Amino acid sequence: MGEGSAVQGKASGAAQTTKDEALPVGAQPLSAEELRRMDAYWRACNYCCVGMLYLQANPLLREPLKVEHIKNRLLGHWGSDPGQTFTWVHLNRLIKKYSLDLIYLAGPGHGAPGDFVE
Repeated sequence: MGEGSAVQGKASGAAQTTKDEALPVGAQPLSAEELRRMDAYWRACNYCCVGMLYLQANPLLREPLKVEHIKNRLLGHWGSDPGQTFTWVHLNRLIKKYSLDLIYLAGPGHGAPGDFVE
């Protein structure tokens, strides 16, 4: 990279900018409202994952949680669910913003609740 480049001296290739540099044309940071909505959506997705993994009744917790609401045998584990829902939340934002035709493929494994909640 030449002098004045935004990417200099980083092995990872991550862009470095100073507070005086402008964002690239068309790049805008997310608004506080976009961040709030994405965070709420992500937390709701993660809650759904936990509910699918652990609960057999009372998923909306309309009554205090009791032992009989919890599954006797768990199938799957929490593992990759937060990462998959994080990916989905950001992909959904980009798909809507840019009207993208996009397929997200996730391999088989224990992260199925992360895929089902979307």
